Amino acid sequence: MVFELTYFGIAGRAEAIKLIAEVGGTQYTFTPVSFQDWPKVKPTTKYGQLPVLKNSEDESFELCQSIAIARFFAREGNLYPTLNVDASFSDEYVNTIKDLNDAYFKAIFSPNKEEELRKYYEGPFVQTLAALEKEVKPSGFLVGTALSWADLFLFDLLSGVGKDKELPTKLAALKETIAANPKVIEYYQSDRNLRK
Repeated sequence: MVFELTYFGIAGRAEAIKLIAEVGGTQYTFTPVSFQDWPKVKPTTKYGQLPVLKNSEDESFELCQSIAIARFFAREGNLYPTLNVDASFSDEYVNTIKDLNDAYFKAIFSPNKEEELRKYYEGPFVQTLAALEKEVKPSGFLVGTALSWADLFLFDLLSGVGKDKELPTKLAALKETIAANPKVIEYYQSDRNLRK
């Protein structure tokens, strides 16, 4: 079974999804959509938005919403916590990171981009990372004792929006741990990674 992930051909909401699939060993193909072709593609999607995940063996399978797709791949690749409490906290962290990403996109597309980005990095970015720093467990991960989709979601944020930013101690160590993961290294060195 091969999944087809469709999104714009840029580093955006699909990068964390792809990273989770890569680390979890779930087979997928990536179909980029150009902004020029998007008006033609948009009416064919369930909600008129991307990303979309389809299954090559089941035409009725069309999963939308980036968090739902990321969670699906996390479960497929055993990166979603099995304990309900851990799973719920992983959902909290992922949604918090998504909010931080959304605030970044709002700032970058603002007419006052420079000022809004300054406010973003001095406000929500610092505040949210300080809160997440307190959530890192003795294991060095956000949830339990092993790498989860929440860690990868955070790593994607820190490798994109947070690139070259000073990080709190535990989050900096977590980023280094994930960056040393052989599957992460392979993905980041490949053409599949659109952050290059």
